[in-house]
This record gives sequence, C-alpha cells and structure tokens, in this order.
Amino acid sequence: MRLDDSGSAAQGRGVVGRLKDWIVSLPGGQGAESVKQDNMKATAVFAQALAGEYGFKAAAAAVDRVIGRNFDAALDKAKIDKMVSVAQGLSGLGAARSLARNVCLNSWARESSGLNIQRSGHSAVAISNGLSANTWSHEKQYVSWWPSTNDSVQVDRNRLLEKLPVVGDYFHARPAMSAPDYDSDRGDEISEKTNINLQRGEAAREVLRSAARLASEGRADPLADALKKHADDLKGLEFGDNPTRKDLESAAKFFARDSQELVSDRQWGAAAEKVFFPLAGRNGEHTAQGLIPQTTLFGLVEHDMLADARQLKDDAAHGRIGYSMFSTTQNCAAIAARSLQAGGSNIYVPFEASWITEDPNKTYDYARQLQGAIDGLNGKADGIKKFCDTAWQSAPADADAIRQLRDALHETANDQAIFAQAKQLALGIAADQRIDSLRAEVADRSGKMDQARSLLQPLDRQIRATEKDVGDRQKAVDNKQKAVDGMSRSAKSSSPHAAARLADSKAELAERQDELKKGQAELNDLRGQRSRLDTRILAMKDERRALKDLIEERQANPLEAARRKLGGEDDYYAKLRGGLAEGVTGLAHAFGARASGLDTQQQRLLAPLGQAVQDLERGVRNGSDMKTLLSHAKQLVQTLHDAINGTPAPDRVAALAAGALVQACEFLVVNDQDRHS
Repeated sequence: MRLDDSGSAAQGRGVVGRLKDWIVSLPGGQGAESVKQDNMKATAVFAQALAGEYGFKAAAAAVDRVIGRNFDAALDKAKIDKMVSVAQGLSGLGAARSLARNVCLNSWARESSGLNIQRSGHSAVAISNGLSANTWSHEKQYVSWWPSTNDSVQVDRNRLLEKLPVVGDYFHARPAMSAPDYDSDRGDEISEKTNINLQRGEAAREVLRSAARLASEGRADPLADALKKHADDLKGLEFGDNPTRKDLESAAKFFARDSQELVSDRQWGAAAEKVFFPLAGRNGEHTAQGLIPQTTLFGLVEHDMLADARQLKDDAAHGRIGYSMFSTTQNCAAIAARSLQAGGSNIYVPFEASWITEDPNKTYDYARQLQGAIDGLNGKADGIKKFCDTAWQSAPADADAIRQLRDALHETANDQAIFAQAKQLALGIAADQRIDSLRAEVADRSGKMDQARSLLQPLDRQIRATEKDVGDRQKAVDNKQKAVDGMSRSAKSSSPHAAARLADSKAELAERQDELKKGQAELNDLRGQRSRLDTRILAMKDERRALKDLIEERQANPLEAARRKLGGEDDYYAKLRGGLAEGVTGLAHAFGARASGLDTQQQRLLAPLGQAVQDLERGVRNGSDMKTLLSHAKQLVQTLHDAINGTPAPDRVAALAAGALVQACEFLVVNDQDRHS
C-alpha cells in the first residue's frame, strides 16, 4: 500500500475517530469481491488519516505491523485501535513532543516466551533543552545502557547467580557504557542479517528498475547494462560476480517491515516507540511560526537528570556500575527507569521495582502512565488558570488584598523573566552588550523604585486621614458609651419613655461601634499596603544592588562574562526567591483568614485545600527544592481542581487565593530552573 506523504498538515484526532466509527459500521452481506474492494478502500482511507496525524513512517509501520500485506481483510475495532496505538507510539506520545525542553523515553519492545527471549528489546532516555536561541548552547544527554568491551574496567559480579542453570548467563556482569545517540541505538536494534537483506532488497529493486528503463530504450542486454551501472551498489551484498534476474527478483522481495527505516547511506535500523515528558520550568512550543514561549509547571527536573546522567557515565568508566541483562539496577530498562526517577517521576507515579529484573516493556508501560499523569496535571493547572482569569473579571472587593499580593508576585516574576532574557541574549553577543543590558535593568529597577516611592506620599496622607477618622469615631463611641452607662443606672426607676430612649441609645452605640470596626479594618488594610510597598521597595533596592554587583564583575572579566555564570547571579536569584516566598506566605495567610470567616459547610469544603495551602507555604518557607515544591504543587492543583469543578462551588475569594498560589508555584519552579541553568 502506498501512502501519500506529501501533505504535512495534521488531520486532527477527531478525523481518526470518525473514520474508525465509519469503518466499524460498514455493512456486510455483499459479494466477496465487493467486500474486498470496500475493505481495501477502508484500509487506504484510514491509513491516509493516520499518516496525516502521526506522519508517513508511523502510519506505514502501523499498517504493516497490524495487517501486513493483507489489505483486503476486514478492519475491526481491535485492529483499528492497535494501528492507532502503534502509530502514536512511533510518532511519540505526550503533549511534550513539540516542546523545546523535554525528555523522551525510546523503547524497543522485548519479545519472549518464558525464559526464551526472541528479542531482548531496549530502553533509552534522551534529555533535550533547545530553548535558547543560541543553538550552540543547547543541552543534550543520551542515556542508553549497553555492555562494553573495555576489558580494563573491572566490575562487581555475583558468582552465585552466574552459576544458575539456564539463566546464569543473563546475570553475568560486564563493564557498561552508554550509547552516544538515538541513531546508534536504531542500528543496534536490527540484526546484521536483516540489515544485509534490506540493503540487498533496495539494491536489487534499483537494478531491476534501471533494467526496465534501459529495455524501454531498446538496449540489447538491459540487465547486463544495469548491473554494470550499479556495480558499486552491489558490492559487499553477497550477490556474487554475475547475479541472475532470478537472484535479483528473489532479493527484491525483501522490503522494510514495521518500524524498520534507513539510518544512514546503507545502514538500516528500527525506530523506537517514544514517550515524551516536559521538563519543568521555562519552555516553548515549536510551531510553523517559530518558538512560542510558555511555562510548564509539572514536569521532570532537568538539572537532577543531567547530574545523574553524568554520574552514571563516570561510574561506568570507573567500574562502579556494570551491565547485566537480568538486573533490577544495571540493565537498560533499569537505568532508563533510574533516569526518570532522578527527574522526580515518583512524584507523579511511584515506580515499583521488579523482584528479579527490569525489562523494556515494563519501563515503557511505566512511562505511559507517567506521561498521562504529568499531562493530566498540566491540563488541570491550565484549567485553574482559565477559571481564575474569568473569576477575576467579577471578583468582589473582598479579593482586593489578594489581587495586590498576586500582582506583586507577577512583578517579581516579570523581573525574573527580564533577567533571564538578558542572560540568554548575553550568551550570543559581546560582553559589553551584556553589560549594557544589565545597566538597562538597573535603570528599570530605579524607575520602578521611583514609581513605588511616588505612591508612598498619597498613601501616607490617606493613612493619616483614616487614623484621624478612626480617632474621631473612637471618641464618639466612648462618649456614647458613657451616656448609655449613665442612662442605664437611672433606667431602673425611670419611666417607660426613658427606657425607650435607653434602647435607642444602645442601638446608636452599636451602629457607631460597627462604623469604628469598619474604619479600623480600612486602616489596617492601608497599613498593610504601606508595609508591602516598603518591602517591595527594599526588594528592588536589593535587586538593583545585585545587578550592579554583576556589572562590576562582568566589567572586571569581560571575556569570561559572556560564557560563565558568576556568583552574583545566585545572590540575585536568591533575592527573587525570597520575594516569591513572601508572596506565598501572604496568600496562604489570606486564604486562611478568608476560610475561617466562612460558614461551616464552606469550611468543610475548603479543608483539604487548606491543608494543601499550608503544606505548600511550609515547604516554601523551609526552602524546598524543586522536587518537593512540585509535590506540594501537585496536591494543591488536584484539590483546587476538584473543588472548583465540584458541587457546591467553593468561596470565590478563597479559590482565587489558592489559584494565585498555583501561579506562585510556576514562578518558583522557573526560579529554581534559572538558578541551575
């Protein structure tokens, strides 16, 4: 079957689903030839839809693996589901497939029956960071565990297991190494015999096509001429000196099957089934219009995965870890699972270690669960953002304090983004330009400080006026209280008219006391704004000082400045994190205060969310690393998502406070990523 691979536009999963429904519902009972024609048409249409959605290679492999060359056989639901699954796997599962920062598990399935292993399979992990515009700075690590032929390295061996009958060789420990890249693994996942046969098939078909063209031109011996023309292509392919047409036609029947694909000029390989996971923090989606920046809250932790990958390779080079086909710690599947766990996969889906050995199929199944869990959490986080965006448009005045805290967080995050952009820009330009960009940031902080200071004077005037108003109200309450006390002492012997006057005075006293409370609340809010503004100004002063220190360091080391991270950056990121942590504490307290004033039903409803908020605030205050932060963020997002999508609806102000904390988690994750980049 030939698929048209000229189009690159995705069809959309809805098309595949509708085609599946149509094919499964095709009527039977017609003539045999008519049924075959309908079956072939249905197969062709569905295969073309798969190609549009998952790519030509993945679609062709799906057709080949599920129905082979039997194109006129009926397609049922099981076959269609299997074809979709195969195409998805080879194209790559997961929303992170198009992201600039991601992790990919490459998996080649193990095929076995009991202890009889027909194909061992393989697992490997690729860590990629292509976010920077400077391609030379892109970070990549490939972890693919194989036995090494380096006899100079000695590894620990379990002699007892190696002596077991039948399976002892599987436990034999050897020196280990990591394959350099995916292309190397693709080539290793196909036998040398199959590779030769595929090369022979390609070469034979080319000779026969050439002979047919020469025959149409009237050549006397077109086959001999074609063999002479392609003599170099046939070398080393076991055709002998004078292959016959029968030899060529026999070889030409050997086509690439399933996931087999050309790796290089004459080297064939097998494509892996792929599962993609995002890396937490700053990210971007590759589109036809270029890279669209975005932030990924939930994902794996890049710097921990990179550190573990480097440690693994160093340990292998020094014999501290080896390779055994049967192992829970040092075969390809175990190492791939270890790499995912180094990135924090257990936060989302706990990995259950095997008793005897890990295998690629189990690691692949785990990866699919992990991908679903991470993508699901990011989907919930996006849903919370949309909910908050809508809710803020009609938020009550009670949410103003939370809005101010949220805005302060966004200001800090914006400062962080500006610095990150300047840092990225500086990697590819001269050091003096980087210094200029830092000077611009200093000017930006100075401007923001001036703007913030300009708010202090009118705020102080408002505070003084409110203090005077509260004082006047307090005096009025005190005077009224004295009057009521005097009337109360004489009311026992007074007339009914006096008793009525006393009741009116008490009501007036209560009214004035309420006015006093409102005035005091307004005064406390203004003082809180003043305190937060002071804190913001001090934070900007610290940021400006840190930036000036960076400029001084870069001026002293202009060449190194464009290439390395200096100590001042860590101080700068620490100050930014401190500002974010203060925002988290403020929002957590605002949530608690709001929840405590609600009715019993709302308090019960918000109790799980309140626990998640407390855990997050405590973790941030204690300086949690990214993995711990992601664990708290997971709890917060799950409970908030359930609350806003449940019945009865949670208090809107409390939900907005929790939603702002979800955004704070994003900012903190980005801060941690930037600090380690």
